[in-house]
Amino acid sequence: MQRDTESQSNLVATIALGMDLDVTAGACLMTDDGARMIVSQSIERLNATNGEWPAIIWRSGTDRVASVRCEGLEFETASFYAKEISEHGGRASWQDAIYDSISSWARRMALASAIARVVDLQTD
Repeated sequence: MQRDTESQSNLVATIALGMDLDVTAGACLMTDDGARMIVSQSIERLNATNGEWPAIIWRSGTDRVASVRCEGLEFETASFYAKEISEHGGRASWQDAIYDSISSWARRMALASAIARVVDLQTD
């Protein structure tokens, strides 16, 4: 479910930067120089930074972005909501109610759209 929209964000970044990227993994490593570029050039103030930041670095030199697939980045939100999960009758029911709702889909699609917008701005 969440992967459906994340794959679209990753596809946009992959097409724009010409390399296989997972910008929605929630993990990144950067040099001091890269951090200074991001601080001085980032215009995104919400979650679309995960697409914008590699695009900023890429713009300074296409060889400056690299990708390493991370294993073990698991979905852990449920571990913070034991009471709510119990109230919904279990994790599967809670996930259905929270993550398969229309409002949740709308938020995820808006984030994918925002990532596409900032990647496009940074790579034009």
